[in-house]
Amino acid sequence: MSGISEEALKTHLLQLKCHFTWELLVKHTELEDRLNDQVTFLVTKNKYMVYNLLAYMMHLKGDYPKAIAILEKAEEMIKENYPDGTDHRYLVTYGNYAWVFYYFNQYEESQKYIDKVEQIHKELKDTSDRAEIYGEKAWALLTFSADHYEEAKQCFEKALELEPEDPEWNSGYATAVYRLEGFNGRQCPASECRSIELLERAVEKNPNDAVVKALLALKLLDLNRSDEGKTYIEEALEQAPSSPYVLRYVAKFYRRAGMVDEALRVLETAINLTPTSGFLHYQIGLCYRKKYLTKK
Repeated sequence: MSGISEEALKTHLLQLKCHFTWELLVKHTELEDRLNDQVTFLVTKNKYMVYNLLAYMMHLKGDYPKAIAILEKAEEMIKENYPDGTDHRYLVTYGNYAWVFYYFNQYEESQKYIDKVEQIHKELKDTSDRAEIYGEKAWALLTFSADHYEEAKQCFEKALELEPEDPEWNSGYATAVYRLEGFNGRQCPASECRSIELLERAVEKNPNDAVVKALLALKLLDLNRSDEGKTYIEEALEQAPSSPYVLRYVAKFYRRAGMVDEALRVLETAINLTPTSGFLHYQIGLCYRKKYLTKK
């Protein structure tokens, strides 16, 4: 390696804000399957974030060529969905490239991507505080482990401080708070549930986000407002009838509302789309358990 020592390179790498410096904990063996499903089924301009996560997973497996190929897809997605040339959206992807090439012992390539990150920051002429970085970190934390939910919430808060009207960060923040309120089966009293207003705001900011509508429906059900919840669940189902991420919450709503047969029909559709989903198999089990207990 010419021009820079490995030790100096590592020092620069540790200063990058990307998946390799976010101390992500992988707790679920099915995470790679979940990310591949998201690549297939998620409808969002920010799908490049899923590719970034998937590339990080390939690094954990030691498959650096595949990680690089996936990062190329992330780069393509940014170019396709943000043709205005907003280079700040490449910061995390380029940081990931730098780390992967470092582990792949291609130090000159690694340095090249460090230089790209530094050049973007120079062009931006501002601090390294970017809503996109906080938001992407938050989604990564939310995806990897429930242990990260609190930190994910804090990252979404920082993203919203910089871009309070952004639909993606509003949806993410509402989702993080919703999950925290239900963590380990907890149910918060109606007076203490912040997620209801956050979910309503997220739906207002992004009416096309069917997943957030389904989460709002579930929260309304928790608060004994099932009729309102059913309206949102029907809207979500109409908007995204073939999305396993919507169907899973629709089924959960139906089961908890006592509509077990309807829930099973929805789960059958979802399981045909994502057959390895542990969440869906668990929900099917809960449905049959409820049917069994009802007959006793």
